[in-house]
Amino acid sequence: MTEKKSIGIIGGTGKHGFGIAKKLAKDGYPIIIGSRDVERGITKANQLIEFLKDSPNRGQISGGDNNLASQADVIVLSIPISSASDLLDPIKHNLENKIIVDVMVNLKLDLLNKGDSTYDYLEKQYPTSKIVSCLKTVATKLLNSQDTIEQTDFVISDDPEALELGLSI
Repeated sequence: MTEKKSIGIIGGTGKHGFGIAKKLAKDGYPIIIGSRDVERGITKANQLIEFLKDSPNRGQISGGDNNLASQADVIVLSIPISSASDLLDPIKHNLENKIIVDVMVNLKLDLLNKGDSTYDYLEKQYPTSKIVSCLKTVATKLLNSQDTIEQTDFVISDDPEALELGLSI
């Protein structure tokens, strides 16, 4: 069995990001929960460890700031598009040549060029990274429940490796 890639979640302390962390950790992925505040990242990681304490296949869980989360093999962006530049520019060097999982939804259409999606924005900002968009249509309530997710989700990527990962999570 191959070892699962570590996943850093930028925005992992928010409801959607924390729900993604729950599902992926339960599936055996090593998770690093990132936050602007180190203590908040650590606190959420400890909450996740407690929540999944009886899960037999749980991946390793840790938390800290966004810089720590950005050192994982794969990066999940669960942040508002309006905060993307402020949160990602300081860690841009850590995002190079990595798979970036885009779960952002562009609710403020004036923040991107007309016709651009968050996927397009990330491809332009991080040209050496492999972008995959997914988990945009999965309700936060479902992510945070104990239920198995049994719904179809749109997964988009130009990169085969990123696409495969997006389909598997």
